[in-house]
Amino acid sequence: MNATRQHRRVATTVAALALTGAIATVTTPAAPAAPVRPPSVTPAMMVLTPKWVVGCRYLVSALVTDRRAPVSLTIRTPRGRLVQRLRVRDEIRTDDKRVATGYWVPRAPGQVRLSVEQNGVRMMSKQLYPVVFGWVNGSGCYGI
Repeated sequence: MNATRQHRRVATTVAALALTGAIATVTTPAAPAAPVRPPSVTPAMMVLTPKWVVGCRYLVSALVTDRRAPVSLTIRTPRGRLVQRLRVRDEIRTDDKRVATGYWVPRAPGQVRLSVEQNGVRMMSKQLYPVVFGWVNGSGCYGI
């Protein structure tokens, strides 16, 4: 009889531990959504200068972790002051991430950084992008 009580007690303890572990697994919060790496930029047309030209159109893309949370793409000064907000136009969704893209048309010369933000987490490019005056002939950008 004593052995039966011990078996019941052990079985009850094991069941309680298993239930506690299952509840802890279910209630563990997911990792917060955030950008994976700083945004990158590619020319949308032929560019004949290593700099970025005022009035030309460039494609900015950023990889983020949450497929549903809103994303903000911005252009900022080297110290982080907002210069321009980009409209997020396309979203390429992968397994558990997404690539948010938007077009950037520089408005004034100077040094800028690209920035992406999701769920309050901001990531800025380390690289400074020099923007210069130039001209656009419809198929290409020419910087001075």
